Amino acid sequence: MDKMEASAGAEIIMDDSKGLPPYPAPVDDEYITTEGCAPQPHDQPSIMTAFTPHIELMILLSQCIIECRRYRTFQPPNAQQILSFADRAHDDMERIMQLLPSHLGPRPAYLKLPPASQPRIFAMQRANLMIAGMIVEFALLELESLVRTAIEIQADREDVGHAGCNLLTHLPVIHVAANGAYMLRVHLPGGPFSTDYKTRIIGDYILEHLLNHKASENGAAPLMVAMQGPQGCDLYHTHESLLALRQRHPYNDLLAGRGLPGTHDLQLTRTTLDAVLNCNRATNYHQRIQLPVFDKSLFGGQGDRSTLSISVETPVDVFILEGWSMGFQPLGRDELCRQYEQARSDTTSAPPAFLAHSLDSLMEVNDYLGATSAVLYPPFSLLIQIRPESYSYVHAWRLQQEHQLIAARGTGMTDAQVEEFVTRYMPGYELWASGAGADVAEEGEACKGMWSGKSLVMWFGKERQVVLVDRV
Repeated sequence: MDKMEASAGAEIIMDDSKGLPPYPAPVDDEYITTEGCAPQPHDQPSIMTAFTPHIELMILLSQCIIECRRYRTFQPPNAQQILSFADRAHDDMERIMQLLPSHLGPRPAYLKLPPASQPRIFAMQRANLMIAGMIVEFALLELESLVRTAIEIQADREDVGHAGCNLLTHLPVIHVAANGAYMLRVHLPGGPFSTDYKTRIIGDYILEHLLNHKASENGAAPLMVAMQGPQGCDLYHTHESLLALRQRHPYNDLLAGRGLPGTHDLQLTRTTLDAVLNCNRATNYHQRIQLPVFDKSLFGGQGDRSTLSISVETPVDVFILEGWSMGFQPLGRDELCRQYEQARSDTTSAPPAFLAHSLDSLMEVNDYLGATSAVLYPPFSLLIQIRPESYSYVHAWRLQQEHQLIAARGTGMTDAQVEEFVTRYMPGYELWASGAGADVAEEGEACKGMWSGKSLVMWFGKERQVVLVDRV
């Protein structure tokens, strides 16, 4: 019956919902024919799959708003009815979220890809669903506040607020809006590009784990945080020892200078980490520990251990060690051989940098990585990874860093030396970076799964802006 007639007093004889169109079929346009809908290919999700759960969430939100208005305006709040409605709404929302297809769920497989490679339409739909679910949570709390005391509901509001803040922090703006790239530069000046923004994300993550660490049986020691970033660490051999290492491996260009596993002083590493781990003991309170410094400007940019050190007063709450290869995991020898032979036989794509080196040279560095990781990794509870969308950015970033070093110190590497220097690092990214934070086997067995569920990954764009944050 026409609603205009109903407004004039005619009897309504049809349920309003029966006049609504059905939910859209999860089929793309190219599979709709004059005879009906053809099956959507299993390996090609339809862009329509997000519409039905989004509509269902909007219906829930509308119902919450109507209930709030009804009890605020027309009748006294009824605790039993309100809480019963809230329970049903929570169950409905849980059902909606659990039935989401994998490409729209909390952890779709494409999140493991660099942001630039992720399917934009599904990433945007997923972001909208996650935000819609958060808004429904807030609306339900507003309704429940009519019959619960402020003290009772405060903890729930804080939990939902914290979860919402987490969600918005980790959703890239380019996934939230079609004009996200424009918003990054115009509406959020300095946001994902600024040091403060990046520091806040990392600081919040560390603080979240620090509270649990303090309450643990090892809580007296500092929280140990490993960071895989663009810088080298300060635990390298002396210049003299690096030259000796090069002489022992004259045919291995990967060990021709500092950087890759094998060039770190493991005895210095043990001594330094032991001092940090024990610095908060009662006998060491308000004492100072000395951290080594590697001066990269010495010997024409080859570097040497400095005679100076960094003095740190105890106690220490958090200790962060950054290194470009922190978290890298060695491959099994058979797996390294397989990847090498596969790359050699691939004629369809550009050869990886590691093919410029012999398999024996790569095996040597792989063995050194196993020895280094066994000493370096066990003390660390968390891993934070700074990863570029493309490793092609590394050359430009390292060149910029060297120019800044020369401006500050008056000495450093030439542009050609920087190019050679960075090229020597690329096999590390290609072969061993993917194991960071993940389960590994064989030589890496000692570190298997040690950071599973305790790793934060920040993806950077070409201008060093944050484009995605994820927990693995």
